[in-house]
Amino acid sequence: MSILGTPTRLFDRHGVDATYTQISSGSFDITTNEFTGASTTNTVVKVYPSKNRFSDTQSPNLVGKIIRTYLISGETIVFTPAKGDKITVGSEVLEVHEVIPHYALGAVSVWRLISVSS
Repeated sequence: MSILGTPTRLFDRHGVDATYTQISSGSFDITTNEFTGASTTNTVVKVYPSKNRFSDTQSPNLVGKIIRTYLISGETIVFTPAKGDKITVGSEVLEVHEVIPHYALGAVSVWRLISVSS
């Protein structure tokens, strides 16, 4: 058993299903005045809701918004989470505001995603 597999086992047991939407930005075509090549990719992942370390009193731009922190096992995803991506848990859709990797043995074992309602 590897230490990198521990978060995966715990999140499978205690986590919740979420849809992670990667948003890739395209490019701007000056001849047509349009954005082209933008796409989204949906992936179902197990996330573990974690305690928030942010409050709306610490940051005025968060007043009245929902703030959630989710942990995702680094072993179970093949992509790198990015700011601006979306996480859907139940009917709640949140935008990834900050991405924090946590390393073990030189690899990302857990991603901490701080997400905010739009």
